[in-house]
Amino acid sequence: MTSFDNGGHHENQMHIPELTIKGFRGLSELKIPKLGRVNLLSGKNSIGKTTILESLEIFSSRGDDQILFNLLQAREELLLAMDEDGDELQYPDFLSLFHKTTTDEASSNPTIINIDAGRTTDNLQLELIDAEENQAIEKNRQTKALKVTCGKVYRAREIGEMKNGKPFIKIVRRLMPNREKTETWPNQILCQSLGPGMLSNDLITKLWDNVVIESEENFVIETLRLIVGENLEKIMSISGGYDLFRGYPLRAYSRSDRRLIAKLTTQRRPIPLKRLGDGVQRLLGIAVALANCQNGILLIDEVENGIHYSLQEDLWRMIFTAAKKRNVQVVAATHSWDCINGFAKAANESNEVGILYRLNDNNGKIIPVQYSEEELEVAAAQTIEVR
Repeated sequence: MTSFDNGGHHENQMHIPELTIKGFRGLSELKIPKLGRVNLLSGKNSIGKTTILESLEIFSSRGDDQILFNLLQAREELLLAMDEDGDELQYPDFLSLFHKTTTDEASSNPTIINIDAGRTTDNLQLELIDAEENQAIEKNRQTKALKVTCGKVYRAREIGEMKNGKPFIKIVRRLMPNREKTETWPNQILCQSLGPGMLSNDLITKLWDNVVIESEENFVIETLRLIVGENLEKIMSISGGYDLFRGYPLRAYSRSDRRLIAKLTTQRRPIPLKRLGDGVQRLLGIAVALANCQNGILLIDEVENGIHYSLQEDLWRMIFTAAKKRNVQVVAATHSWDCINGFAKAANESNEVGILYRLNDNNGKIIPVQYSEEELEVAAAQTIEVR
């Protein structure tokens, strides 16, 4: 059973007060000396913003297998291999997590990822190692394992083999003990991660269910009114169709295809929430994610997507206010000057710490440049480029 470290932190203590990443994807080494309540990363395409968000998700999960699988599949980083019957299959390419590592390099070079939040108790290390010799069935196979160390404990999982120089996959199994008997595996940090796209119906309805359980519907509705206006009256989750004449869900068509509908004061009948546009969908995703990660971390990639430039300041005001109320640490990434401008204005209005980092490429080394709230205020007033 997964457990979360979502109640043992003081209100002003961040889950991740600082961040050092070594050997992860395109980042040989990167150090962010301070993270506040709400943080925004800017920089050119492919400079490492998404990689930083991924590292935070992996850190929060304590290197959870499913999170690693999900990240690799989302980027379609799949390895064409064969199973024990000789059939071809696609399998997550764990080597792509490591900095500039190919299959050939992995056989001879040590491969290690370190994600450090400034506390020795839960620093995370991922290491590509040779599995124990007695695990190999044949001499012409070279078996690799992914060893995950969190604080003082570790676990390892076989991730694939090379057989006669070609990728060979058999049923994945754990190799070494998950942990020493005297130690416990650190709890995960509750984390919600939003990519640049829209959430699926399945995920958004699951998050909405939790919103209803926690009586957070008014927060979400007030947030959506930034776009929809005061006409938005209610949001409901339904399955199947909707009876246009009687105004209630059609149970006869109920299946797993759940979705959200909205009741507007200007409409006689509820309408699909998606009819209100991508901006509402994006804002809904951010609001329900905030409501679902109290005492946790929210990660948002390309936070500005779908939201009109004129609403960016209101968006950030909402994020600052909700993050403080729910003790959520937010890390987001953007390409947009309007988003940065809105962030700067909201940060200067809030009592919470808001930090902007611009990622610069200095001869292949990524350097995060921090902007103080005073510098942000000047940049916003004078339209100084900080993307």
